[in-house]
Amino acid sequence: MRQFALLLVIALFFGCTQETATPGGDSGSSWEGFEIENIDGARLQHLTRTVNGILQEEGFLRDGKKTGEWVLYYSDDNNFPKDISNYVDGELHGLHTTYTVRGQMEE
Repeated sequence: MRQFALLLVIALFFGCTQETATPGGDSGSSWEGFEIENIDGARLQHLTRTVNGILQEEGFLRDGKKTGEWVLYYSDDNNFPKDISNYVDGELHGLHTTYTVRGQMEE
């Protein structure tokens, strides 16, 4: 798993191109306001959304649908994650974890 994560980070670092267009195809989902980076050699796109320079949300799309880990952040400067969810083909799948403002996991 660590090797996959390292490979993904390397692919993001070396193979990304940025665009501001909205990807299509996800059953009505709008990606307006997200910065989109195409990952060369993969059918993945990395999306980030910031407000006033503060990261709010990030995750991946495959064929226009959420895939892998998506992180929603608290809207302050600390960049603490608020929710971490996992998706497969646009549907919530697996772990969904919510955290307090202090970084403690909620039950």
